[in-house]
Amino acid sequence: MRGRFLYRDSRQRCMDPASPGQRSKHDRAARAINHPIRKRMLEVILDKPVDKESLITQLIDEGVLPDASHFKYHASMLLNAECMELRDGEYHVTKAGEAVRYT
Repeated sequence: MRGRFLYRDSRQRCMDPASPGQRSKHDRAARAINHPIRKRMLEVILDKPVDKESLITQLIDEGVLPDASHFKYHASMLLNAECMELRDGEYHVTKAGEAVRYT
């Protein structure tokens, strides 16, 4: 990082002024993946995309999701962090979401 200066923001994260947008995108993805429910959601759809109802049913059956009311919150976190996307009624893992393989 020669020639670049790093500074700390109010939340004590190291920020690079040359790419503030990229840093926050990576932060959002890392935060989204770092939750057991969302991590399992990504693991389920990693190999084969599934529709909403199938995903909810599988997560409840596994005991990961307490009930269907929690799904919307966790799905929106993953969608906003661009870790998964909804195409043709099925959830698909994105490039950012594939990081779950290494956690």
